[in-house]
Amino acid sequence: MAKGNVNKVILGFANEEITFLYSPSGKTGVITDSVLCAGNSEWRSAIDSLFSKYKVQASCKVIVVLAQGMYTVVQLPKNERLTDEELTGIAMVKDLEPAVQGRVLDYTWDFYDAKTGKNSKPTLNFVLVEKKLIAMVAEIVNDFATLEKITVFDLAMTEFISYYQAASMNKIKEKERTPYVPQLCLTLYLQKDKELTVYGVYGGELCYSRVLRGYRSLATDLITGADDPKISRLTTEILRITDDFFTSRLGLPPMSKLLLVMNAEQLKNIAVSMSQNFRRVVDVIPINSDVESTESAGYSICKNTELVNVLKKDLSFAPLLGIWKEGILVSEKN
Repeated sequence: MAKGNVNKVILGFANEEITFLYSPSGKTGVITDSVLCAGNSEWRSAIDSLFSKYKVQASCKVIVVLAQGMYTVVQLPKNERLTDEELTGIAMVKDLEPAVQGRVLDYTWDFYDAKTGKNSKPTLNFVLVEKKLIAMVAEIVNDFATLEKITVFDLAMTEFISYYQAASMNKIKEKERTPYVPQLCLTLYLQKDKELTVYGVYGGELCYSRVLRGYRSLATDLITGADDPKISRLTTEILRITDDFFTSRLGLPPMSKLLLVMNAEQLKNIAVSMSQNFRRVVDVIPINSDVESTESAGYSICKNTELVNVLKKDLSFAPLLGIWKEGILVSEKN
């Protein structure tokens, strides 16, 4: 799967940082790095330093991942009378105008299917980005290499979660001998000094994405057990999401996995507590040494060495890794 991405660079664009993932031709594994920025005025110099440091050739293809906050997502009923071209064009101006500040014609947009229940009408998620931002990113990247495409953080994280699911089921690089059964994976993603984000992915499709406020301190809090107030509150939130949204509204099967991708000092205690509350369906990316050998703790750890080593450097590389691995299974895409 990775071979198709050799000689590609994945760049994560955020106002405060440029993240970088590169797989040089003829070498195994990936190179990851990042450069802090004081706003978008430093993007060009950050990329210049990264490309010079790793001798990235101008012939390389670049995929850009835009950080949360650089785009707007709005869900709307699908107008069956419009073609795909019309859905990305002026025909949608009136419907999308309330979603942004200023003139909607200053934005460009694309869409992807939103998961809906059997009895619901088709719905689309529209992703809107300012045209001037797209132009700036394209100009900078094309000065160093060739821009292949631009995607957004949420969809890149979907690729990462799908790749993790594929790896955990040993489906990578193997022909499936049995019919594939889609599974619902709920992921808790917590970067240092940022809010907790929840992603729900079913069969390679992003069904749910939401920032949960009030859990930033999980990165440093002392966790006393499964009845810890913060863990109890988070458990209630997850149960509400799975029962009210996934089961009742979408008609999906129960959650098969709760994946913890968290930068937390008490990661082991969080994992143990959540596994007690969710009957051992918890998987953990062991970025802390205390969760590497815990076979009897009630949760499972990721044993994909490449994935773990990349995320130990920084969790911000997760969406870039997902794009590089082209995470979605063929059976999921179909």
